[in-house]
Amino acid sequence: GKLDLYSYAQFKEKHPDLFAAREKHKYHWSFPGGESYATALERVKPLLNTLIEEKKAALIVGHQGMNRIILGYLLKLEQEEIPYLIIPNAVVFEIQLEPDSRVYHIKEGKRCPGLVK
Repeated sequence: GKLDLYSYAQFKEKHPDLFAAREKHKYHWSFPGGESYATALERVKPLLNTLIEEKKAALIVGHQGMNRIILGYLLKLEQEEIPYLIIPNAVVFEIQLEPDSRVYHIKEGKRCPGLVK
């Protein structure tokens, strides 16, 4: 969006009204000229649905926001949870959809059940 160069501290200081709106409805809110979690999901959903339908293994490399969206959609999480998922650098998520949904995170060579807490 148009405020990409701002840190969160600068954004909060210079645009307190937008910052408050973002905190209130983070899943559906977008930076001016940017994309909300909801909008980004609509963009990536066709790919995810194809992977689900074709039962294909895939490696998806993404940034924090998109990884939140992908995990949230595949694990059928509530919209309110998705913006707050912890997505650290240098972590791989393994998602198994069948026979029931499971997620593992792999960090420093260790495979652990669940999301990163």
